[in-house]
Amino acid sequence: MKIYIMSVFLLFLTAIPSSAQTAHLSKIKSSSTNSLKKETTLNLTLTALIEAMYVTGRTAMSTTPEVTVELHNASTLEVVESKTATLSTEGVGSFLFTTVTNGTPYYIVVKSLTTVEIWSAAAHSFIADTLSYDFTSGVGQAYTDGSMNPMGVHSGKACIYSGDVNQDGQVTSDDFTGVDNDNSNFDYHIANDVNGDGQVTSDDFTWIDNNNTNFVAKQVPTRASSDSLSYAGQTYHIVQIGSQYWLKENLNVGTRIDGGVDQTGIGPDNINKYCYMDQDDNCNIYGGLYQWNEAMQFSSTEKAQGICPNDWHIPTLSEFNTLINTVNNDNLALIEIGQGNGTNTSGFSALTEPYFLYFSSDFWMFYDGDYSSNFWSSTSTVPSEAYEMYFYNASSSINLTSIGNKYGFAVRCVKN
Repeated sequence: MKIYIMSVFLLFLTAIPSSAQTAHLSKIKSSSTNSLKKETTLNLTLTALIEAMYVTGRTAMSTTPEVTVELHNASTLEVVESKTATLSTEGVGSFLFTTVTNGTPYYIVVKSLTTVEIWSAAAHSFIADTLSYDFTSGVGQAYTDGSMNPMGVHSGKACIYSGDVNQDGQVTSDDFTGVDNDNSNFDYHIANDVNGDGQVTSDDFTWIDNNNTNFVAKQVPTRASSDSLSYAGQTYHIVQIGSQYWLKENLNVGTRIDGGVDQTGIGPDNINKYCYMDQDDNCNIYGGLYQWNEAMQFSSTEKAQGICPNDWHIPTLSEFNTLINTVNNDNLALIEIGQGNGTNTSGFSALTEPYFLYFSSDFWMFYDGDYSSNFWSSTSTVPSEAYEMYFYNASSSINLTSIGNKYGFAVRCVKN
């Protein structure tokens, strides 16, 4: 009987074609493999302290704040993956990522509702699905463009700067608004509770005030850029100042029209410009002078490209503030050597240059501007005014003011 059963079994196996056997076995193997396959999770253990919360809590943070960690590609600086989690009062948190890979370098970026964005000093890689990073061990753990310390130090711990309530990348008087409203109304919104004590009071003002006074702003690494570009038949040189790239020359693009005639050209082949004293050669020295609407190409959107080259734009008020913070409000660092007291330590290479004064269609004039520099921003206030940055070659401060948009000022472009 045993011999008979074995014989039947062998006969059955020989009846199955070899190709069918192979396919059947492959299917079984694939099914087994898929059932065991799991999504790879990479774990970042982060240590970071928020200064206002740490000082309020004395030896640990006063609360367990929620922060967002972004991992940025080391070459392109683009966000690869973002996760949000809570830090313990000691500043330790675990962040789980599923789309990043071992061995690939990433910048670690930390953001929260009340702090300045911070980047790791260099890019780091996961090894065997894990990575640990401690921002608190020293200010050298955070990226800096050299303009200032990237973190504050309290009781021997490096802490992320507090006070950027409106999340525009810097601590300024604008950050007081929400805190002031909550404090006045005895209200509480977590976004305005800078020190994490569960209420919004004058204590929260202190951190904004301190970091506003010290021109605290985020510092971000930048991609490599060529040293020059060709645009509309002219060559412009590029300079990196802190985290920003600027053209070193004023724009000189378009066709000259006489002063006193409003600029109305739209499109790359129809741009209007003024030249000092209606002389073309002066545009070759100082660049063109543009009314705000012409510079913006009649857009009212902040960060508009306007008459700038592709991938560049008219600077915003915020971007001018970043520039000012980077040079510690020293306008001489922006002015070309030989122009008054200019030192040009930034490489911005501003000239003291003429501009066009507009009072009405019947009352206008060119001003020689032999001791000042004026540049349009893309930030408007009321329909007939916009912000400019200006400074003098004999003083050491930089000014931002709103002015009539029919004045003719220089245009500098900043990279997107």
